[in-house]
Amino acid sequence: MVNTTINGNFISIEEDPDVSSGYDVAFITPNGIEVMDENVANVIEIIPLQEFKEILIGWRDFLLTPPLDGSRV
Repeated sequence: MVNTTINGNFISIEEDPDVSSGYDVAFITPNGIEVMDENVANVIEIIPLQEFKEILIGWRDFLLTPPLDGSRV
């Protein structure tokens, strides 16, 4: 679903209650990323998919950037 979001194919995202594994704190749905309360009873925030896509791209780009100006660790 992360790749689907990055590719902008939001309509094909299916609601999957298992997406967050055993943590049950957030779900990727066609409406956005639904962040749940600690009891997983109420949605406390919805992050729009476009905003989530931008966060994912930024995180991916950060992870692909070598540390210390290209030096190896």
